[in-house]
Amino acid sequence: MKIAILHSGDMKTVSLGGVDQYIKSLIAFSNNSEITVFGTTMIGEHTLGRAYNQEYCGKKYTFIPISDNKRKPLSAYYLFREIFWVRKLGQYDCIYAQRTEYSLPFLFSKNKHKLIQMIHGSSKYSEIGFGKSLAKIHLLMEKKAISVAAYTFIILNRKEYGVPYYQERYIKYANRIKYGKNLIDTGLYYKSDKLSSRKEFNICEDEIIILFSGRLEHNPKRILLLPCICKELLSRNYNIKFYILGDGSDRNNLENLIEQLSVVDNFVIKGYIDDPHIIAKYNHVSDIAINLSMFEGTCTSVLESLACGVPIVSTDVGDIHECLFNNENGIIIPNSSDSEIVENAVAAIEAIINKKPVMNDIFMKYSGDCVIKELKRFIEQNIMG
Repeated sequence: MKIAILHSGDMKTVSLGGVDQYIKSLIAFSNNSEITVFGTTMIGEHTLGRAYNQEYCGKKYTFIPISDNKRKPLSAYYLFREIFWVRKLGQYDCIYAQRTEYSLPFLFSKNKHKLIQMIHGSSKYSEIGFGKSLAKIHLLMEKKAISVAAYTFIILNRKEYGVPYYQERYIKYANRIKYGKNLIDTGLYYKSDKLSSRKEFNICEDEIIILFSGRLEHNPKRILLLPCICKELLSRNYNIKFYILGDGSDRNNLENLIEQLSVVDNFVIKGYIDDPHIIAKYNHVSDIAINLSMFEGTCTSVLESLACGVPIVSTDVGDIHECLFNNENGIIIPNSSDSEIVENAVAAIEAIINKKPVMNDIFMKYSGDCVIKELKRFIEQNIMG
């Protein structure tokens, strides 16, 4: 099976985030050379249109840059360049667009019957992320894209934002709208002995480690609340340290706030980490993982932490209720104002420190082997069949 993935990133330095991680997971659980990523390169690093053999987690894949990062916004320039590749993409068994607008060039193409598109979140979040004017444009593009693609997968099952919302909003195409799952490597993310793991990182046994993994952007991740939470926990005499895995546009703002609040000794910012083995190790040493997003799809880092037996404190976003329920696996706090989130997050962290919640194996339904088998079966039956 040959799958072409349309993505305005390179999975190394351009457009890093949850979509990048999703594609990497697809590569990791697919066969060698099964996937070709049509992406964006750093200016001058690659020749546009040339195929490059690359590897991730021991699996080979092909990278073909069709745009570079010289022009902004990346997605608009990528969309323009993609138009010239629509015909050539017909040689693949399935074309897998990672943004809805990347389906638009297929409007008059005979290859659109091979086209699947992903929505990593919900258009209901557009106004929060883009503002009202851009949100209207985005919704118009989304509507057209859903009419073009053979199928649309929503990585969100929540009634008011996910699959039910889309099937109701686009009732004409409801039978072409499906639920898609994020995937994790349960052979890599697993429960480990915390004490032995901490020895490797020279972490004290009595330190309470809180882990954040994701883009360092206040919109939508609310990362600038983390120093405030830390400051309050320190005032209550907890021996707390935050480990931050990620990078982004608000990293400097985060570092400045950490300094202003005099909590420098309580933060370790590791930057972006590409190696999943290292990410797993940081989960193994953590007591709690935290997610304060304003909006979210299915948060991969949450699933990875749960697989490592780490309880979660999360705002009520995305599909968090799919994995935190019945007081198991962690605590969900209201997705409210910044001050209330700080207050509620501190209370939730205290509750978990005092009594760790029961942990179950709900994360197994996101196991990469299972998700890839389901996806390939769907492609074989509905796209290739």
